[in-house]
Amino acid sequence: MQTNSIGTNADTKAGVDISKVHGGYFADPVNLKKFIELGIDPIINSFSKDINYVDFGGGQGHLASAVKKYLEDEGYMVNAIVADANDGYLLKAKERGLETKLCNLEDKNFSNLDLATMRAVLHYNTPTNQKLILESIFKSLKNGGYLVHQNSSGNKENCELRSALVNIQELGRAGAGNYHWVSEEEYLLLVREVGFSNTVTNGYAKANSWGPEEQWDRFNSEITRQAVEGNNKKALSDIEIRKKAYLAKAYKMIKEYSDKYGKEYLGIKDIDNGKLVIEYLYPIIVSKK
Repeated sequence: MQTNSIGTNADTKAGVDISKVHGGYFADPVNLKKFIELGIDPIINSFSKDINYVDFGGGQGHLASAVKKYLEDEGYMVNAIVADANDGYLLKAKERGLETKLCNLEDKNFSNLDLATMRAVLHYNTPTNQKLILESIFKSLKNGGYLVHQNSSGNKENCELRSALVNIQELGRAGAGNYHWVSEEEYLLLVREVGFSNTVTNGYAKANSWGPEEQWDRFNSEITRQAVEGNNKKALSDIEIRKKAYLAKAYKMIKEYSDKYGKEYLGIKDIDNGKLVIEYLYPIIVSKK
């Protein structure tokens, strides 16, 4: 299968273990519980006893496992599928006993779903495909079905800055130039355009943050390790030159945005040794078909 997701291609190329990204955020039981508390618990009485459920872009199955267990503990029968374009991640989901589907999310329509979930998925895809994914989910849900989405988001300028930082070519992130984080306001417009009749932001999961150095390490640690092990001095020199260029461009860009909008508004925080991180939000948004 040809993978359309630029984020999936980037993670695959860099050998990223998503369970370890952002200090293990996506595997953390506390964060999984918060998703369920804000996204699933408020709608649980809307389901019949048999629930057809797909986690779109569900990767290694952390979220699907937690949601499935919660629903089953509440007395429901759950048919759960993890849909993702990363076959390596899906192997982990299978180890958790979950059914999986290898697919591009915008190409696959399931049928008669009661529940769909997504968590930090949209920005892995081009703006065109972001809408197509939401349309695919809408078509897959039965009337009265729900999409519960934890979007990596924030205000328009916060999302613009984060997108610009990972689109810098020297970062070496596959798909550079096409990344687009979706602001809270933009997302609400998107789901309305797709056809969802009722959308509510139920609250916010634990906020997250990253800075230029973390992005660099995520997408360059593996090639650096290989160069070190192979004693490839030319490769190491090239990596170091590219790193300096990336960080210089990134911090110049952060300063430009800070001067224009202010650090507090953008969520920019100072950390040790002159480094900066950008905090962003994770709204839990429930849309009903």
